[in-house]
Amino acid sequence: MIPPWSFDYHDGSGNAFHARDDGSGASYEYLPVRPEHSSTGRYSGGTAKQGRLSPTIASALWDLARTIEGAPSLRTQLRAKGTGALALHGSTGHRELIVQRSSALEELDALIAAL
Repeated sequence: MIPPWSFDYHDGSGNAFHARDDGSGASYEYLPVRPEHSSTGRYSGGTAKQGRLSPTIASALWDLARTIEGAPSLRTQLRAKGTGALALHGSTGHRELIVQRSSALEELDALIAAL
């Protein structure tokens, strides 16, 4: 992946993760759902975070997103609770997709949670 690129992901609970590289190194921001904005009024997605991404982690995120993009069986048309919304912007254009619950989505969630 050659800069500039960006990766936007909303998990099955609505927590937002944004990663990008404008050529000066990859960075990320995690914006969790707060209880006052959750459907139950109680859910919290944790603590907001931001920071730099190592080239290894940035590449792992991008590669996993491209794997998900390349698997039509993982996509759905409806953004239901539990699905993920993914948008990729890069040298090959802009792509948006909704991802069904799957082991690939769990892997993406785990990679983000480890940051």
